[in-house]
Amino acid sequence: MPVRDLWVNKRTKMPTKRYGMGNRYQAVWYVDGSERSKTFGRKVDAERHLAVTVTAQLSGEYVDPRTGQVTVQAFAERWLADQLQ
Repeated sequence: MPVRDLWVNKRTKMPTKRYGMGNRYQAVWYVDGSERSKTFGRKVDAERHLAVTVTAQLSGEYVDPRTGQVTVQAFAERWLADQLQ
């Protein structure tokens, strides 16, 4: 799980189109096979966030923020389908 530098191309070491714009570092982690990320201005902040997130995942305390975006109707339909199996 890397911390990506969004301002410098990893292969060519040349500046990217995002150079000088917005946050520079991107913390990347995976939840259920899909990639999640958050950007930071400082590399140390991205590394710290990644360490805390991975530790929470390993200890079972991680809650994906996207789970809060499920509607009650979608949750109820999924729950009902699981009960009927």
